[in-house]
Amino acid sequence: MWRTNCAGNKANANAGVALAVTMPNETLPFAFITKAYGTVHLRADVAQSDIAYLDGVANGTTIPALGNQNNLRSSAHGLSALVTDYGVAVAHEFSVAGHPVSLGVTPKIQKTWLYNYSASIYNYDKNDFNGSRYRNDNTGF
Repeated sequence: MWRTNCAGNKANANAGVALAVTMPNETLPFAFITKAYGTVHLRADVAQSDIAYLDGVANGTTIPALGNQNNLRSSAHGLSALVTDYGVAVAHEFSVAGHPVSLGVTPKIQKTWLYNYSASIYNYDKNDFNGSRYRNDNTGF
């Protein structure tokens, strides 16, 4: 599954994948399962003053001075989440009053990574997005 949406100064994307390997048998059927899914939200806040300044530089009416890039006010924000699951599904079929009934459990381990990155346009570094300063992760059973 893959889904995207881009509108104006925002972009969103979702993706997911899953896999199950089953072992059917009469005694205790089971399956190994794994799945991963994620979502990303990106937003740009472009300042009108930055557009005017850069237009002036492009058409030659503004001469950029050393250090003027610190006057840029535009920024970018990125939020994302990635979740992975690994588990085993186990079930057994019983007969209750002549009707088949299945009972099962699916213990799993889940790992989540959350990213929250925000930077001004002159301070942006693509390597920061994966850095531990902007990441939080957790594992649960």
